[in-house]
Amino acid sequence: MEKVYKISVLLHILGFSLWYGGMLFISLILLPFIKTKSDYPDILEKIAKRYSNITWFFIFPLMLVTGFINAYARTGTINPLLWSEYTNGKYIVLKLHLFFLIIILSAIHDFWLGPKAVKLMREGKKENMRKISGIIGRINFILATLMLIFGISTVRGCL
Repeated sequence: MEKVYKISVLLHILGFSLWYGGMLFISLILLPFIKTKSDYPDILEKIAKRYSNITWFFIFPLMLVTGFINAYARTGTINPLLWSEYTNGKYIVLKLHLFFLIIILSAIHDFWLGPKAVKLMREGKKENMRKISGIIGRINFILATLMLIFGISTVRGCL
């Protein structure tokens, strides 16, 4: 089990790094650069679809599966209702709750707000939807940062 746990932790960290790093890259580097382009909505739509596909079909499933493996290795149970009974298990429970909240917000962002914002940008209409979409993205980033802190706290104790 030790080897499976170590591989699972590695994959979990790599998956999180891809997702978190992608959010940073898109918000800090890519968006400011492409906002000045005339085909901004088209570029944004293509990048968002690609990143969304990677996130939904690779990163989120990977993080969920490896998260459960890691939790089992730390607590001895696959039952999330029992995780908080173990040392630092409350952080695992908090991470799981944050993960599901992120899934919900990501679904709203990726499948409703984002596409609607791109459509309105193409039509030259108000950018309210784009702003709301951006706020949801920022909230997800903050929640992901909390997940990172709780992940470290699970292994190293409270920060």
